[in-house]
Parts: sequence; structure tokens; C-alpha cells
Amino acid sequence: MRSFDDLKFYTIPSLPTTWTYPERLTVSQLNIFSGQLYINDFETYLELCNFLGINISHDGRNEVETQSDGFVLPKGRTVEMRLVCPFDISPLPFIRQLTSLRRKGTSYTSTHLGRIVNGAFIQPEEF
Repeated sequence: MRSFDDLKFYTIPSLPTTWTYPERLTVSQLNIFSGQLYINDFETYLELCNFLGINISHDGRNEVETQSDGFVLPKGRTVEMRLVCPFDISPLPFIRQLTSLRRKGTSYTSTHLGRIVNGAFIQPEEF
């Protein structure tokens, strides 16, 4: 299926020539709420994880205290994560519930979003 990430597919009226593409994080947020289950690339994945407050340092020297779903509490966040993550509690249960309701019982655990809400790290080669 064609990706709609450029937000240009079927616009009424036509987009002006001065229209600029929104930030990648804005598109990722829209994708979550529109029901998209896959992410285009590893960089987008990392940016989304930072926004959601999810631990992405899986290098074996991980000393970040996380919840069972991978959410990092505000006191343990990196500087980069503190700048972009607005959440004090994990948004993952809400996203999991929203997606589950939208999927009407169809499994999505093997998709990128399914792995994110279940606390699994996605490797770069999986994109």
C-alpha cells in the first residue's frame, strides 16, 4: 500500500506551491492516531521513541530505570528525551488500547507499533 506520510494524497483544495512538509515527529504522531502500524525508517523510530519516553539504549550498559513497557520516568531521562517527551506517565497503555479497539481483535503484535507498545526494541535492519 502506498505511504501517505507526505500528506499530499487527495488534498482539497490542491496544496499551494509554498506548502512545506511537516516535521517527521508530527507525521509520526498523526500516523499513530490514524492507525498506521509501520514506521518508515530507524531514525523515525528513534525520534518517536524519544517523544513517547521509551528507552532506546539497548547496548548492554543500560542503567536507565524503566517500567515494564520500556517507559522512562522523567527523573531518568536523557537530555534529548527531556526536551521532546511531554509525558509523566506512560502513554503506551492508551496507544495499545486505541490500536486494539481499532483492530477489532486482529493481532498487530508483530508490527512496528505492536512491538513498541509491548516494550520490544526494533533493530535497524528490521526497517
